[in-house]
Amino acid sequence: MSPENLSRRAILAGAASVPALALPAVVAAAPTAPDATRESAIVVRAEQIVDLLRTRRICEGWKLDKVRADQFLQNVRRLDLKAGDTDLEGEIIAWAHDHGQSLDWLLAGDPISLVCEGAAHSNCAPNPDAKVVRARAQMAEADKAIDELLKKPQHRGTDCGDIPGFTKADRRRDKALVDLAKSPARSFEGLIANAEALTDRRLFDDYPSHQKIAATPKSNAARIMPFIMGSLVRFPAHQA
Repeated sequence: MSPENLSRRAILAGAASVPALALPAVVAAAPTAPDATRESAIVVRAEQIVDLLRTRRICEGWKLDKVRADQFLQNVRRLDLKAGDTDLEGEIIAWAHDHGQSLDWLLAGDPISLVCEGAAHSNCAPNPDAKVVRARAQMAEADKAIDELLKKPQHRGTDCGDIPGFTKADRRRDKALVDLAKSPARSFEGLIANAEALTDRRLFDDYPSHQKIAATPKSNAARIMPFIMGSLVRFPAHQA
């Protein structure tokens, strides 16, 4: 939504949490105190947000841009809910978006997005990359089974298709490769599993499959793949 299309009604009545969080339709907006949407209450919450981001440890390397934070607070203090300050609104929303803050909380005192977003990233939430991790494990198990079959003295010189159990293990591996190629990694754990698969020595001989898996991660998290790959190449999962 562009700043030109913003309105007080749209912000206060339908502002989505930032980052965006899909909530079930049955979840109604939390009741807020009568004064929660007053300019003075919004200023208090904005000041609290900036103070926490400035004084608390957020993550490794975090540093709040003081100039932008001060400008954000100035914009909030100048906000007039009865006027058409779309430029101010746009700057306020941009700052909140860049810093992962909830517009529901900032502008309406509504904690729904804070509660639900926290739960979505908790240990109780299902792993979004369970299929990727499982496929990587199945691929490793199939590789191990194949290696054990090929190492048996009685199978030396025998066509792979004639070795009992080989075809079944090979099909399990093929299925795992398909699952890896079709399942974009959306978490660090998924990216690790994806990267481990790409460093598998067998996959180096299967260029088409290697490229399909390499192109799988489509989320923003995929930007860190080169760094993960760099560490795994130094310590590959499977030694030749």
